[in-house]
Amino acid sequence: MNTIMTKRLTLLTMSMTFFCRVLCANESIEQQASALISKPNLPQLIQMYEQAIQSGTTADRVELSKTIINHINRDDVLPVVKGELLTMLGRFGGPESVDFFASLLSHEDPLFHTRAVLALQRNASEKAAEVLRKALASASEPEKRAIMIHALSVRGDRASLPQFIKDAGNADDVVRTAALLAVARMSDEPANALFKAGMKQGPARAKREATDAYLLHADRLVKTGKKQESLAIYHELLGNGGYVKANALMGMARVGGAAELTAILENLKGAERNIINITDKLFEHIPKSGPVITAVCENVKSADPILKIRLLDVLGWYADPAGLDTVLDATKDANEAVRNAAVNALGRFDDKRAFNALVATLATGKEMDAAVMAVETSPRKAIIADGLIAALPGTSGLVCVSLVRALGTCPAGKATPILLKTMENADATVRNEVFNALRKIGDPSAYPDLVKHLAVESDHNVQSTAVNALASLGVYIKEPSQRSAPVLAQLATGSSSPGRPALLLLLPRISSKATQEAELKFLREALSEQDENLRRAAMQAMTDWPDPDPVLDTLLQTSKKEPQSAFSVVALRAYVKQIGALIEKRNVAVPEKQVSADDVQKEIIQRCIQGLEIAVQPAEKMGFLSYLGQQPHPDALKVVEGYLNDQNVKTEAIQAALSIATVLHKTHADMVKPVLEKIKTVTDDKQLQSKVDQLLKTMKAKK
Repeated sequence: MNTIMTKRLTLLTMSMTFFCRVLCANESIEQQASALISKPNLPQLIQMYEQAIQSGTTADRVELSKTIINHINRDDVLPVVKGELLTMLGRFGGPESVDFFASLLSHEDPLFHTRAVLALQRNASEKAAEVLRKALASASEPEKRAIMIHALSVRGDRASLPQFIKDAGNADDVVRTAALLAVARMSDEPANALFKAGMKQGPARAKREATDAYLLHADRLVKTGKKQESLAIYHELLGNGGYVKANALMGMARVGGAAELTAILENLKGAERNIINITDKLFEHIPKSGPVITAVCENVKSADPILKIRLLDVLGWYADPAGLDTVLDATKDANEAVRNAAVNALGRFDDKRAFNALVATLATGKEMDAAVMAVETSPRKAIIADGLIAALPGTSGLVCVSLVRALGTCPAGKATPILLKTMENADATVRNEVFNALRKIGDPSAYPDLVKHLAVESDHNVQSTAVNALASLGVYIKEPSQRSAPVLAQLATGSSSPGRPALLLLLPRISSKATQEAELKFLREALSEQDENLRRAAMQAMTDWPDPDPVLDTLLQTSKKEPQSAFSVVALRAYVKQIGALIEKRNVAVPEKQVSADDVQKEIIQRCIQGLEIAVQPAEKMGFLSYLGQQPHPDALKVVEGYLNDQNVKTEAIQAALSIATVLHKTHADMVKPVLEKIKTVTDDKQLQSKVDQLLKTMKAKK
């Protein structure tokens, strides 16, 4: 079926193309191009060029180029259009455009001269190269000479290389620099003397650019197989600092590998930090071997802390048993950063000594973050878990936290049972870490037990962590009732357990359509409890409830009980928030034709009216007025109009009224007009008054 459709589409495309050609048959390429330039419609002109090139019709392309050249030479074409045409001609033009661009090389206007050079640089014809070579030979201005050198070097014009070598000794800094870069890009033979001379001439910038060219030249020699010559240059440039030395070292590692290791390590000692920071990248080019490991280990012993850290990273990256003793020794270094680097490196070794050292480190509570990260990256987390489990009993405080955190990176089958047992620890910090660890492991089998622990948890910080952990674990439990049942079972005990408020806060995060009625029953009951913590938790849970429909009436009724009380204000704010959620829900239902747009508007308006009837604080009134402004309905406009004189919410009421009026003025002009006129009397805002006048003017014009 797809093949048939593809063929039909292809035939249709061919037919349309043929039809367009027929339409244009009476117009020459020149006429079509001239018409597009006069508009100007340059994108379509580009399409003409592309079609001519794709079709292989050289004559069409040549005709287009000639037409563009004629228009560039005309006085009535704007300079900006000429610039675009020059760029286009340089991009698509062939040999037919070379003479024209050659004539522009002497043009005084940079717009023409620069584009001409770029066009000749891009033009693939040998004639373009000849023009540039001729221009270079006659150029006397340094800037123009440098531009020609650059253009020819980008073309890779080997015929110009002798001239580049000659200009590399030019007294002018701009010309000399351009020539050195050209030689660096193109010469297959060492030209060290040229670059050395250039590095001693001119201001600092010229010397720096000559040095960069020398580096580029060394890289070029590598590609041509002259590795020893390139290595000699890299060694020579080691006397420089900063990025030059860093690039020289990188070249040595890339070309010489292990054979250059002694020199590389020697030059890393005492180097600037930005040079030491590339140590890892250097060793990516040095294959692991016994001598390499030995050399790195020897240098770890004598290196300063900054370099020692990088070399320890290298030993970890190699993960060779021959380097493990050096890493183990470094875990006892006086410098904390070095110890952290050594501990981090241990995680890469597949060796029992490394596993034991990690467990021992965690058992001391030191370098905890590095040790936990090392366990996480270890290829043998299951084996390390055995050591952690053995070390955990009897520990407390920071040590226990350290071991628990590391277990959180281990396989669930090993870690979950011991972590649940550790939940009995009297230290709230430890219990908090256990919840975090089990959340990270993501083992849903721990969910029921953790709910039980939350029910009796008294520490508020741990409760907060527990709610987040259980919500995360709940994602792995596909059956909604299995998420909800353990929580409801704890709530059903009727006890005043310390974790009961937290269990209520968990409900909206694990709820589903199938379980929400049973869950909401506990929330509604909690709203009437004497315990302030339970009431607040229940209110927050209803505020966050994922489905607005079943909680809106409860929130409204709660806010009606004592409108002046703080709790009722909180309930009304929750009601405002859930109306916003209701609007989103209904907006999804309308396109699916589950409900009509008119019914949705009436529902939202009624909800807002109910809220406004009991709202005391301006904040809640503003929320309701904002929602009403989103409902372009006569009933909404009536409600909003009643608040235009309320100084506390007047601005919001005006905005809502204008929003509604903008839609209704076409169908309810008689109703909208007096509201607009009233807005003019209650505001001094000139901008708002102008909007009203404009709307009134529009209404009057349509009568």
